[in-house]
Amino acid sequence: MDRGPLLVLQTYSPEVLSVVASRLQPDTLVTVLFHLGLADQRLVELRARELASFHEADHLTSLWIDGIRGPGEAMEDLVNFTRRLRAECPGTKSKPTLLSRAIYSRSPTRPSTHSRPSPAPRIKARSMTGFVSHFEEELGDLLFQIVFHAELGDEEELFQLRHHR
Repeated sequence: MDRGPLLVLQTYSPEVLSVVASRLQPDTLVTVLFHLGLADQRLVELRARELASFHEADHLTSLWIDGIRGPGEAMEDLVNFTRRLRAECPGTKSKPTLLSRAIYSRSPTRPSTHSRPSPAPRIKARSMTGFVSHFEEELGDLLFQIVFHAELGDEEELFQLRHHR
């Protein structure tokens, strides 16, 4: 599903532009609306990766983003990556199946590559950034495990990630 267009107002500094850019795909086309309605107005088209280089940004600078990739598209990329990984991995005869993963995993939610859980960081005000970073990484690992196991189920024609049988 396409998202957008999106109008982002008051992108008043290269730092703000950088934050916006970090939330977009690097090749996303962005139109910088600089001083619209004033004598020095300009429309500048940049890729998201170039946004922070627009040093003239001030309180009269806005952004027009015509299309944004939605979560479904990003998920499709992850599924395609997993399929490619499975197709190109060496030793295709020894590829794990859903059943073999279930047998050798210590629990359905723990990947078999972990021998023991990693200690959770202590939550303190000054270490909250570290905790959030660790939590984000763990969520990424969990999401990949879900997609990986769904791909195993799809390869064995047991079920599909997007459809229920």
